[in-house]
Amino acid sequence: MLGTEDGDTRSEAVFRCVYADILATGSPLIVTDIATAELIKGAANAFLATHGFPRGDPCRDDVTQPRLGTTRR
Repeated sequence: MLGTEDGDTRSEAVFRCVYADILATGSPLIVTDIATAELIKGAANAFLATHGFPRGDPCRDDVTQPRLGTTRR
C-alpha cells in the first residue's frame, strides 16, 4: 500500500522500481491518498494489537521464547 499526494506520479514509479521483484510475484499494490493510507495503517495496527503474534516459529523445535532474566539451555 502506498499513500501519495494528488498528482504525485514519481513516488509510485520509485516504489514500483524498488519493489519490482515482489510485485512481479503477484503481490498487489494499492495506491491511495495519504489520509486513506493512514487509516488503513491504523486499522491494520489495531488488528495486530488485539490479535497478537504467534510466539516462536512452529517450524523449529525451540518454539518457546525465553522470559527476561532467564537463560536458554
